[in-house]
Amino acid sequence: GNWELEAQRVLFLINSFQSLDAGRAVSDCLIHLVGVQLWENMSPRRRELDFALNPSLEKVWNRHRVEQSTSASSDGQPKSKKARLLQKGKQTSTYMADLLNRFLDLVEATEVDDYSPSQLHFLHRTLELLIDLLSCLPTRRWIRGLCLDYSFTVKSRLSPLGKSMR
Repeated sequence: GNWELEAQRVLFLINSFQSLDAGRAVSDCLIHLVGVQLWENMSPRRRELDFALNPSLEKVWNRHRVEQSTSASSDGQPKSKKARLLQKGKQTSTYMADLLNRFLDLVEATEVDDYSPSQLHFLHRTLELLIDLLSCLPTRRWIRGLCLDYSFTVKSRLSPLGKSMR
């Protein structure tokens, strides 16, 4: 893939999340990338583990599922502004999961000496974004579960690049 373009996309997200104080329009757009809809990409077993630890998350998840199922009218079009946002969120809810998968695919399949500068730039920016998201309480609860479900830390450390860092 075009790793430099991927790195630029991730840098855009980093800058966007760092400017969440800039206004509601920015936060409304970004929440679809890292909100409860992220958990649609998790295994049901992982969700159940998180619900057992924090029952209030299950209430949020159930409310999200109800909103998803009632957001469209009989002709398939969104009923309200909120429904349109939910539909938009459904389209973007896989971005972070796809990003984690691209990261893991790259680190697991590439030997340390075989990385191009653009691939390293992509890996660096992706880790920077994850650190930012995990450092922020509103996004941590959702992205953390996805990282755990994907065994992100374990796979990263066991990759050729991760082993070379020890």
